[in-house]
Amino acid sequence: MTHELTTELKEEALRIGFDKVGIAPAISPPGYPAFLSWLQSGHAAGMSYLERQAEARSHPEHVYEGFVRS
Repeated sequence: MTHELTTELKEEALRIGFDKVGIAPAISPPGYPAFLSWLQSGHAAGMSYLERQAEARSHPEHVYEGFVRS
C-alpha cells in the first residue's frame, strides 16, 4: 500500500467520524499458535464460538472472499 493511499484512507476515516485510524498488514497473527493452545486448554469456558471461528482467526483469507496473498 502506498503512503499516498494510506494517507487518503486515514483522512477519509477521520472525516466520516472515526476518532483513530490505523493500517496494518493482512497477515497471520503471530500469537495464533498460543491462541490455539489456550483454546485446547479449555480456557474458552462458555465461549464456544471461539473454537467454531478459530480458523477464521488464523488469517484474513478465511474471512475475506477474494483475498489474495502477495
